[in-house]
Amino acid sequence: MLKHLHQNALKIIGLLDFYNEVWSEGKLPMEWHHAIILPLVKPNKDTSLPESYRPISLTITLCKIMEKMVANRLQWYMKKNTLFTNNQSGFRKYRSTIDQIAKLQDKIKQRHKTV
Repeated sequence: MLKHLHQNALKIIGLLDFYNEVWSEGKLPMEWHHAIILPLVKPNKDTSLPESYRPISLTITLCKIMEKMVANRLQWYMKKNTLFTNNQSGFRKYRSTIDQIAKLQDKIKQRHKTV
């Protein structure tokens, strides 16, 4: 919904000012400290067993948006200043643990050829 608001509406709401205030004070609104936790059954699991459930936390949307903004900014800063190592794939855009598995598999194949 917020993505589709007109720029004037965003200015009236003062969302950026609000986020900047939260950031500069370093204090989250009390409402952001709470979540509604819903247990969801994992696919094809026995509903009578507690381990068949995974918790889903429903949090305030404005908090989620700010978390995303901060995460994006941190990733941008880390990349811009080359603070990531080439080996890090977790928490990076366009990378995943599959990348590390592929690198490991490649190294194993290379070693196997030389032995």
